[in-house]
Amino acid sequence: MVNYEDPNLNIAIPVFSIHGNHDDPTGKHHTSVMDLLASTGLINYFGRWKDLTKVEISPILIRKGESLLALYGLSHISDQRLGRLFLSKKVFIAKPDRDADKFFNLLVLHQNRAVRGSKNFIPPDAIPKDIDLVMWGHEHDCRITPEQVGNVFITQPGSSVATSLAAGEAITKKIGILKINKKKFKIDEIELRTVRPFIFKDLLLDFPDVEMKNQLEKSRKVIESTVEAMIEKAARLNRVPNGILPLIRLRAHFKHQVQVFNAIKFSQMYVGRVANPEDILKFINVSSTKSKMTFDKNLDEQVFENMPVRTVEDVIRSYFEDDKNELTVLSVEGLNAAVMKYINSGNDGAIEAIIDYQFKKTLDKLMELQPEEDEIDGCLNNLRQLRKSQNEGEEAMNYLNNLNFEKDAGDNEAVILEDSDGDTEIDLSTTAGSSKESSSRGSRGGRGSRGGKGTRGTRGTRGKKKANAEFEN
Repeated sequence: MVNYEDPNLNIAIPVFSIHGNHDDPTGKHHTSVMDLLASTGLINYFGRWKDLTKVEISPILIRKGESLLALYGLSHISDQRLGRLFLSKKVFIAKPDRDADKFFNLLVLHQNRAVRGSKNFIPPDAIPKDIDLVMWGHEHDCRITPEQVGNVFITQPGSSVATSLAAGEAITKKIGILKINKKKFKIDEIELRTVRPFIFKDLLLDFPDVEMKNQLEKSRKVIESTVEAMIEKAARLNRVPNGILPLIRLRAHFKHQVQVFNAIKFSQMYVGRVANPEDILKFINVSSTKSKMTFDKNLDEQVFENMPVRTVEDVIRSYFEDDKNELTVLSVEGLNAAVMKYINSGNDGAIEAIIDYQFKKTLDKLMELQPEEDEIDGCLNNLRQLRKSQNEGEEAMNYLNNLNFEKDAGDNEAVILEDSDGDTEIDLSTTAGSSKESSSRGSRGGRGSRGGKGTRGTRGTRGKKKANAEFEN
């Protein structure tokens, strides 16, 4: 029985929760902290499953007005075991007995989403197609804006605070308010303003014009100026509470051992200015990083699975770090953001969109500077160096998230209408006719997409107002 129907309890806001990998039931009696909280009536604990030969998920059915919600939950199970069950089609979703097509199906999941080994994650395309939205836990990166994978949307709120000095933890922390109306939903994103700021940066120590005996001094000066810039960037954030020191993490990739100095001694300069002075700086050997990418294609599967996992971003970044492959107009981080948008969301227009965006951004800057013909190469080089010192990956991802990747709508396909406030409303029940109407209302004009994939670069302000009016009604 849910706690708010208990006459002995006074519940203002009922909380429903599954358990994660840190509160998995263990011990002789297989109890967890979730059992204790549920026994006191503080939470509604659901989604627990013990049979590891198959998984059957039954929903909690909730109705409010004309909206029907089927809330599915699956508490944490070993990723390798659950992955095998998904692949062998042994994960079953129970449907409501009546009006099953009218329910909004929400799945709460706590598993690996990122690839941590060939069989140690749950591929998003394994989610049953009957699910409309997945609330994906466990991963710490804040990717709360809904991402479409096939017919399923995924929202990943991430951790509310930084728990490690990893790049994903440096993404702006947000929570969301999910609003559901029949088969439509939207998430109002709210930036957390009391979280300790975390600035993360990768720096390549490459000074080909500096003599080897001066490389150490040059390395120290560049690293010191970079750290100072990172601290200043943290101070400029509007959400920084008074007296809260920022987390700073700089990974310096060096080519020559002579560029390396004592990181602990260097960090003493920042005691009282940052929250983590003891591990503010980490040196990484570029050659050892690249060596992980070279392997014999004839290696058997077992050896390959035991190799260090490399992400697509690492491969792209390593390739373009080579001087002969260095990009002139585009940025590596922007390209990485577009590739990950395509991989995670299936938006095949993301790469083309980021190329157009960065080309126009560079052209606008050149028009502003008005260089002479023989100065253009120098300006491009300066712009390239400036991009390396900025967090352009986050800027590119924000740009892509605000784009309207609109598809030719069919049954159960979505039309996403957005404007600059970042709120997203998604209608899962649009028809081909309504899709075209939304497209004509939401398009901004200008250059269209190629190959009939939909209009790029649309904000859809008028379309958003129309959609919101329908939502309120």
